[in-house]
Amino acid sequence: MRNRSKEHTTIIKRSSRKSHDEFHGGAWKVAFADFTLAMMALFMVLWIMGAVTEEERKEIVSMLNGESVFEGNSLTPITQKEGQGGQLSLIDSRHPKTPKPSKTAESSKPLTDAEKQVAQQAKQTESLDDVNARSRNEIEDLARIIMKITSTYDAQANLKMEIVPQGLRILVSDDQKREMFQRSSAILTPFFKRLLTEFAPELNKIDNKIIITGHTDATRFRDQVLYNNWNLSGERAMQARAVLTTGGWIKAKFCK
Repeated sequence: MRNRSKEHTTIIKRSSRKSHDEFHGGAWKVAFADFTLAMMALFMVLWIMGAVTEEERKEIVSMLNGESVFEGNSLTPITQKEGQGGQLSLIDSRHPKTPKPSKTAESSKPLTDAEKQVAQQAKQTESLDDVNARSRNEIEDLARIIMKITSTYDAQANLKMEIVPQGLRILVSDDQKREMFQRSSAILTPFFKRLLTEFAPELNKIDNKIIITGHTDATRFRDQVLYNNWNLSGERAMQARAVLTTGGWIKAKFCK
């Protein structure tokens, strides 16, 4: 027994302890922060969607996706990289008249103030729906008339129309064959002057207000301080307004 105990070898194993942070590090904190930020953005979107109506959501989507003067994405009036002239945008903005409440038969039992208020709101809602439907029909009729006039002048390539939440957007632009304005000026060429004159009386047939915007090509002026593309686009819009007024368009329908 003594011989066996002397031959026995004792082995001592020492292991170094490493800190917990060396194994994990701080990567999980970055991932958790990204997850928290994504969840916050999701809840913000859900809150905004719940705070607006369906009609307002459609208008927001149209403003973000559609090419419209209301979207506000462009910081300059320059819309074309190349070209001699420019383009004009006419928008019939919807401003329906306030409908008159319809007459109803008197009830044998008098209504309370709350019931009268609810009934009045229901009448106005129905009337506004009728007005919006009538306004859309008028806009569609106007679009057909404008297209017919354009076909008469063989200018289909110079016209683009789109029904937007604000009304009817009419985009009149030049091409390689026809220049709308003289280069770097607000003088309309005779062809487009006649075309806008034909549009004028048709625009009077609806009650909508009209917004006119002018656009220019990418040509830069030598002295940007005294005169630039913003000035030129504004003058082109005013020139188009003057031609429409001369053609019989009512100034009171002008919005901006």
